[in-house]
Amino acid sequence: MKVILTFFLFLECFLVQGQQKNMDTIVESILIKTTNLKADEFIGVDEFENLFYLKDNTFYKKNKKEELSYTNTQLGKITAVDIKNPLKILLFYKDFNIVVLLDNKLNDLSGQIDFNEVLFSKNISLVSSSSNNNFWIYSQDDNKLYVYNYKTNKLISSSAPVNFNEDNFTPNRMVASYKNCWLINENTVLEYDEYSNFKQRLVLDEMQFLNRFNNCYYWVKQGVLYYSNLKDGVFEILLKKSITIESFYVLNNEIYIFDGEKIFVFKTVKI
Repeated sequence: MKVILTFFLFLECFLVQGQQKNMDTIVESILIKTTNLKADEFIGVDEFENLFYLKDNTFYKKNKKEELSYTNTQLGKITAVDIKNPLKILLFYKDFNIVVLLDNKLNDLSGQIDFNEVLFSKNISLVSSSSNNNFWIYSQDDNKLYVYNYKTNKLISSSAPVNFNEDNFTPNRMVASYKNCWLINENTVLEYDEYSNFKQRLVLDEMQFLNRFNNCYYWVKQGVLYYSNLKDGVFEILLKKSITIESFYVLNNEIYIFDGEKIFVFKTVKI
């Protein structure tokens, strides 16, 4: 509870101050690169500077030397992509309750993983990769978070219904590492550990595009980019260029911002 309250107070104090910016609430950024990108949705980038994105319901991987693509029109719309492991990329097709895993050349690794064949849920709305051969799965049927092993077809763990920790909570997005999972809606983030145990609740007050890297949370509100490590306060990241943020991705202290036509890469520098 201490962490929840601390974060909320930092956030509240920062927003009340409004225009009263100071050295403790501002982080400067330097634009280091700009790349044109024709995409419907920018997914992210890996350590080798491969860009991942969606265009016309096709998944792409692009670098300076080549462009690879994967499409499967029989499965409907790609509703989620997880690129944490570039050797095992996850595509989720919610309409058919199916996951497809791809290797670094975007070849199918395992065939279709069909959640319609599992017993614990028929309505999966959110999926992300976990450790080993596990997935994080949020089920609409019982409002629970699961860790599921697709190789053994067994549940590893499950949470209590998420409404137990937050009344009337329905997540619309999932952010996950191998050890932790964050369920997100318009105002709140619920964090769970690797055993599906609830850890903490964060109040974010209608913020958008939440990402997490190196124990820091990054988000957008009213077109402005912020971050916090839950210890030192909330910081605005100053972009010395007017950009409409359609989506963004954070890797190795570099922020990749997509405006619908270009990717702008910024490196942050503390003032």
